[in-house]
Amino acid sequence: AGDADALDRMAQIEQLQGVNDPDVQEWLQRPDSIPAELPEPLLSALRSFEYRL
Repeated sequence: AGDADALDRMAQIEQLQGVNDPDVQEWLQRPDSIPAELPEPLLSALRSFEYRL
């Protein structure tokens, strides 16, 4: 099941990177600035992304 999780995460990250939102780019560079009120899948994807930079 680990592979499926990794694929899911990659898909989420591609979605994030596809968002041409300057906020998202900033969050990826400064995880501390990620607002806690983001919807859950997005929040997890952003947080997991930061650990793999």
